[in-house]
Amino acid sequence: MRCSTNHYLGLAAVALLSMPAIARADVLVGEFNGAGSVALDGSAFPIVTLNFSSFLIAVPTLGGVFAPIAPGTIGTVQNVAIGSGAFSVANFIQIAGYTLSLTNVAAGSFSSAQCGAAPAVGQNCSLAGSGMNYSDLSNGAGGFNTTMAFSFGGLVTTPFAQTFNYIGTFTSQISGQSYQQVFAALQAGQTLPLSYSLSIVASTATTATPEPASIALLGTGFVGLGVAVRRRRRTTI
Repeated sequence: MRCSTNHYLGLAAVALLSMPAIARADVLVGEFNGAGSVALDGSAFPIVTLNFSSFLIAVPTLGGVFAPIAPGTIGTVQNVAIGSGAFSVANFIQIAGYTLSLTNVAAGSFSSAQCGAAPAVGQNCSLAGSGMNYSDLSNGAGGFNTTMAFSFGGLVTTPFAQTFNYIGTFTSQISGQSYQQVFAALQAGQTLPLSYSLSIVASTATTATPEPASIALLGTGFVGLGVAVRRRRRTTI
């Protein structure tokens, strides 16, 4: 029995539809708030120590793998000295059975050219060797607020023993001081209180291997299609 061109096209189409996607990415987002303080770590500026004096609190924007965590759930964050590059903090964040390790901090993204300049709204500064980014903002009363931020990464382990790489952003604001004033206070040995937010984004990228049966079906469809086309050509000559 001879099969038509349409028959073989159908086989190839079925094979393509039955093959899994080659790549899939899920974005997993968590937002957490807390409070603490910042000080020099006792060695060389610009390395600073973040002391997390209060519990970490999950906020309602949780999604993806973090969705099972109820808003208001309390967790913990370990104190950490922030420079840049490789770090190793095994249990940096723990909340509702989730554990986030910290393995690296990105280098500061701003120029150091303005770090020693007179305070001005809109100035950005990253001291050499630090992952911390500083910005001067207006406080609306003729003074300044300082925004401090750094980006970090590591591995998140879920309560179901799933593991995902993640990247995170720490953001905090110190009210009533420019970052130039913050630098002076830290170098004078002061500890400054701060509130902060942590935004965590994990991306899972999976590569699916087509099943042998799907590959065979696809091959059969295209081989048969070639035979059918050649037969049709012969009959029209």
